[in-house]
Amino acid sequence: MVDDGPTLTHGGMPFGAGTVAAKHGGALELVDPRPFAVGTIKDVLARYLEVDSLPAMGYSPVQLHELETMMNACSCDVVITGTPIDLGRLIESKHPIRHARYEPREFGLTDARKAARTARGEGNRTVLAPLEGAGEDGPARRGRPALARRLAIP
Repeated sequence: MVDDGPTLTHGGMPFGAGTVAAKHGGALELVDPRPFAVGTIKDVLARYLEVDSLPAMGYSPVQLHELETMMNACSCDVVITGTPIDLGRLIESKHPIRHARYEPREFGLTDARKAARTARGEGNRTVLAPLEGAGEDGPARRGRPALARRLAIP
């Protein structure tokens, strides 16, 4: 699972769109990235203990090499990326890569505070939910990306 690094760190979210897509797609297990961590990503994971997915912190040659090294070191069936760009176009992976597409939206300070409270388990929950057609027989199963939408759940 590779999620957008800034969402997980500066944004304070414990998970990203890739995690949501994997869970909705029926993933039986999400791989802990810490045993495979190298370089700057190892430092990020040590600082942000609440992060459970592999954070893509940037796209420099060094950062892409770190992501590639970590992805290829783990044992998994598929890598799902929930990043703004399709990492499968930039790195070599021994595992199939599926890119979870999403549409980022900016929210005001009030919404950011709500999202932070949600991430800590306080107040209303805001979740990302796949759009229609993203299920077992939907576009993601046929090799096409599935989209997600925000749902507010009281």
